[in-house]
Amino acid sequence: MSDKLPKRSMKPNIQIEFDNKEYQKLLEAIYMADWICTAHKLKYNRTKSRFFKLMQKVYSRAKEAGYGYLAGFDKGKQYYFPTLELDGQCRDLLDKYDNDTFDLINRIDSEKSAEVC
Repeated sequence: MSDKLPKRSMKPNIQIEFDNKEYQKLLEAIYMADWICTAHKLKYNRTKSRFFKLMQKVYSRAKEAGYGYLAGFDKGKQYYFPTLELDGQCRDLLDKYDNDTFDLINRIDSEKSAEVC
């Protein structure tokens, strides 16, 4: 799937205001979106993620919003990254996603096995 959108007339940048709680949820949502898209990969280059540029914009504002403990900055690599604290806040939902996915695969497998017998 390509992250390139169809060409449209140039429009001004969109400005959206978030209160602090909404911003925290945005941090969690962008982290989980990237995690779901990449957690299964054996080799993962964070900068190749289709969400990288968006994550950089969102994570770069974490400190000023009072959530600096959820996103850090790697001075050597020159990019922002999610912290273990952010992963911890998302862990219950990510574990539920994993469990639900595993259950779905098992159900599909059981249904296919039943068809063969």
